[in-house]
Amino acid sequence: MVVVILAAAGLLMVTGLAWILGAARADAAGSGGPAGSVYRHLASVVVRPGQSLWGIAMQAEPSADPRGVIQQIIDLNALGGSSVQPGQRLWVPRG
Repeated sequence: MVVVILAAAGLLMVTGLAWILGAARADAAGSGGPAGSVYRHLASVVVRPGQSLWGIAMQAEPSADPRGVIQQIIDLNALGGSSVQPGQRLWVPRG
């Protein structure tokens, strides 16, 4: 009887852990782009040849410090660095 109870408790713990890990993975998979009402404060732009994040940041929020806007763009788009390619679509803050 004790073995059955311990086995059931262990199975319940494993199932709970798997559920928590699955929920965390689903949440992480959905965090790649902006969601819901956040779109109101963002614009989608396509990088043109010769454009840099500095230029894109200056156009997006002319009165803001470009360094902060660049960091926002990097974070919003999960960029690995500050280089962008022509044709790349980016989310930028609306100023």
